This record gives sequence, structure tokens and C-alpha cells, in this order.
Amino acid sequence: MDVEKVVRYWLTTAADDLIAAEHLFQSGDYTHALFFAHLYLVQFHRINLNMLLWPWADSPQVVGDRLKNVSRQAICAASGGD
Repeated sequence: MDVEKVVRYWLTTAADDLIAAEHLFQSGDYTHALFFAHLYLVQFHRINLNMLLWPWADSPQVVGDRLKNVSRQAICAASGGD
């Protein structure tokens, strides 16, 4: 897999999500603006983590799966669940 191509895709989609968040915020749709801002942050962190973890991961999907697991654990801990 071409790392540069994957990172370029994530940068493009992150930029699109940020633009959408700004438009939604300006129109007063704060809930959806927050959702798209969250997508932007996820992409941003995914890019940064992949740059750090790429040598130890088999693919970007491995890093993405690890991110999802950490997020699930954080949500579970915040809600008081196991």
C-alpha cells in the first residue's frame, strides 16, 4: 500500500470535513457542525498516528482498528461500563 497516497486521501477528506463543519456552524447547525469537526479531528489524529506507528503496523487499517478500540474503551470507561 502506498502510504503517501493514503495520507493524501486522509488530508483531503479531513479538509472537506472541516469546510463542512465551518459551513454548518455559520448556519447555526451546531450539532452537525460538531459531528463534522469530530470527523476532522479523527482524520488528523489518524494521519499523525500512522506517521508514528507505520513502521510497526501492517497497514493503515491496523492503526485505524487500534484507534477504534481505544475509542470504544474510552466511551465504555466514561459511561461506567465494563
